[in-house]
Amino acid sequence: SLLSSIGVETIEALLHLPRAGLAARFDPQLLQRLDQVLGVAPEPLVAYEPQRAVSVRMQFAPTQRREVLHEAVRRTLAVFCEKLARQVQGVRQLFLTFYCEWRIADCERNPHQSEIRNSPFAIEINLSRASRSFTYWEKLVRARLEAVQLPAPARAVSVWALHIEPLDDEQDELFDTDRQDARQLAELVDRLTVRLGPRALAQAQLVSEHQPERAYRYAAGFRVPATAGRQAADPPRRSSGFSLKSAVRNPQSAMILQGIRPLRLIDPPRAIAVSALFPEGPPVQFQDRAGQHIVAWCEGPERIETGWWRGPYVQRDYYRLVDQTGRRFWIFRQLHDRSWYLHGWFD
Repeated sequence: SLLSSIGVETIEALLHLPRAGLAARFDPQLLQRLDQVLGVAPEPLVAYEPQRAVSVRMQFAPTQRREVLHEAVRRTLAVFCEKLARQVQGVRQLFLTFYCEWRIADCERNPHQSEIRNSPFAIEINLSRASRSFTYWEKLVRARLEAVQLPAPARAVSVWALHIEPLDDEQDELFDTDRQDARQLAELVDRLTVRLGPRALAQAQLVSEHQPERAYRYAAGFRVPATAGRQAADPPRRSSGFSLKSAVRNPQSAMILQGIRPLRLIDPPRAIAVSALFPEGPPVQFQDRAGQHIVAWCEGPERIETGWWRGPYVQRDYYRLVDQTGRRFWIFRQLHDRSWYLHGWFD
């Protein structure tokens, strides 16, 4: 582990290190677990309560006819959703299990006789948020079954779920709201997941990291929050009223870019040629693939460094620039070799 690599093998050795340094260089849970071991912080134990699976099963004559299977699934799913409604609960993950019959000839004893063996065939459907709507589930299940071919005739089907969660009823809104936007986004995600597979979609997640290109990661799956509408997904930009003339005449009006990170990053950062009035000064012009850019306004530097414990040492000075055409860029200078790079631009 990282602690053992720096010579910390015991709790006693860990106690001799400053707490502020531990919080900055290691996982925040380290101090919490240390306090729990010493009895300073409480460590509540939550008893495990296994959830009871919700399941509905229907039997019928063995068949592979698609219309018969669809009708059996539809009726079973309706009863399943009624159970969830009585319990005021919903599910994100649904399983369909078809019990197929295989006839295997018993050649040793009698070649004219056959043995019937049952083989379950399971289908999994995932949602971005919990639901118990029969109409909604039925559309997704029907779309999923269109791409499935059973290996043998089925004699029964089971609709079941392992994990259930509380789900209150939602009243339809008269006007467009963030809740309706979140619902439409969830429906789009679910349709894409059913048709393309659960690994076809990924969601960006923030990571506690100073280095910009490592400050996010993509996680498989996509979950839509309760309010993912215009206000959550498209917040008002502080730079919406940006004017190049006002920025040049009054530099204070250009401080709208303070603290903002661009949504468009170049991976890896692109090397550029920069001219400055003096070696440590801000850029006055730079050249990239698009041509020459004359800087009309500049803000910086903002220094970003990484700790020695993380790996390769990164030390950069970032600048926010506006050229004469009004385009806004994010560039940095590496301190170890004084080279310049374009890392992104603002919309």
